[in-house]
Amino acid sequence: FPLFDLGHFKANDIVTVSFNFPQNKQISFDQPQFYALDQTAFENATTKLKKSSVSSKVNGNKIYFDYKISKNRSLLITLPYDQGWSAKVNGKKIAITKFQEGFMKVNLKKGKGQIVL
Repeated sequence: FPLFDLGHFKANDIVTVSFNFPQNKQISFDQPQFYALDQTAFENATTKLKKSSVSSKVNGNKIYFDYKISKNRSLLITLPYDQGWSAKVNGKKIAITKFQEGFMKVNLKKGKGQIVL
């Protein structure tokens, strides 16, 4: 599903969003969903992750993450969460959970390994 950046807003701001389809007399679409990202929490988590060693590469329809961490952590993946993804760490299946209602997260135990999505 496409994501649109509606900008940055402060808590309790009221935002009105309008959809216009001037070339269409009739349209149909699923109920739109809106996601908020706590920018401060995201930046704090990103800072913590930068202190760990994580690298990534893409090959075909798979994404590989090599990591080395000194304590249990979560890896935040800034791709839209979708139930079609699956993950394995060192060959063993692990759960992917939603992060901030729109991205993906996998929980990792300390040590080193490889994640394959």
